[in-house]
Amino acid sequence: MFTPYSPNAQLHLDRQRRAQMVWLGILLTLTMLIGVMMLRGEPNWSNLGWLFYIAGVVLIVTNPRYGLYLVVLFTLCGDSLVWAWYPFTKNLSSDESLLFLSPSLKVSPLETYLALITLMVLIQGALRRKLNLRLGLLGIPVGFFGVMLVFGLVYGIVGHGNLTIALWEVRSMLYLVLMYFLVVNLVDDRRQINIMMWCIVLGIVVKGLSALFFLFVILGGDLGGREAIMEHGASIHMDLLFVLTLAVFLYRTTLPKRLLLPLLAAPTAIAYLANQRRASFVSLAIALMLMAVALYRHSRRAFWAIVPATAVMGMLYIAATWNASGVLALPARGLKSVIAPNARDEASNEYRGIENVNTNFTINQKPLTGVGFGQKFFV
Repeated sequence: MFTPYSPNAQLHLDRQRRAQMVWLGILLTLTMLIGVMMLRGEPNWSNLGWLFYIAGVVLIVTNPRYGLYLVVLFTLCGDSLVWAWYPFTKNLSSDESLLFLSPSLKVSPLETYLALITLMVLIQGALRRKLNLRLGLLGIPVGFFGVMLVFGLVYGIVGHGNLTIALWEVRSMLYLVLMYFLVVNLVDDRRQINIMMWCIVLGIVVKGLSALFFLFVILGGDLGGREAIMEHGASIHMDLLFVLTLAVFLYRTTLPKRLLLPLLAAPTAIAYLANQRRASFVSLAIALMLMAVALYRHSRRAFWAIVPATAVMGMLYIAATWNASGVLALPARGLKSVIAPNARDEASNEYRGIENVNTNFTINQKPLTGVGFGQKFFV
């Protein structure tokens, strides 16, 4: 439904925007003063990191939605193998973190941002005297999942589980639950979704460029027997960038997206290949098959014009590089490691098979409650 135009509503909106700009100006001025005070001492990277952190706090207080943009951007930018000092997802107690404060502070900047975003949403609702929280299509199952996570945490700790391990096991899944409800309640229209997606793309690209710097400048272009240059999950993130790049040409999108995304994906693809994660090649292949299904439902003419020829070229590529050992053969080797694994891949698969056996055994022993977070699974 569309709300009819109302001069009073527009006036109220204009006043609200002016108030936000004044508030933003005050907070930015305070941030600059704090930054100058911090930098008047001995200038170092830690001071600069805290300046960025405080600027993020200012933006969140101004508009909690900005905090969501920062969370996805800063989370995707960092990689512990490339930037061991990158602080956003590390605890403030981590010695290597740029924002190290104290060994007793077991919280991360990411968690403080999420807590502040949630607090600002609640405060704004209280000021309006109306807290309209939306559940979204998946609100009930996601909420139930969150309740079960909390139960597993409490159950594991009460059963004398390791608190530190329990928190590391559960915290990322709790982020997922909280982020779902924050996005549902703060992201309202196509423009805001576009901004969120560009933050995701930018974060992935920054990660890719930092990996290239690490590869060619730090390592001198020589992997030297390294199995990876980034975290395993980094390659999965990059799959999203490649899928988006392909999607902008399959569907009607703006010209800037068609120009920018291929330029951004190209250097990222080099880091993607150098990371040598076979799971990412398999997941990308699955994503491409799902895109083919979506294209068939959207435009069968485009499907028959693109997919069969692409499939034939893909099979020819796999056949030509099945036993090759160069960089360009990495995607084929990723698929080969699943279909016909070598000794190294077989050992990795065997470990996961044993892990699955133990996990199933644990589930059968305690089917209702599990062992809880912070507890060892049964062997």
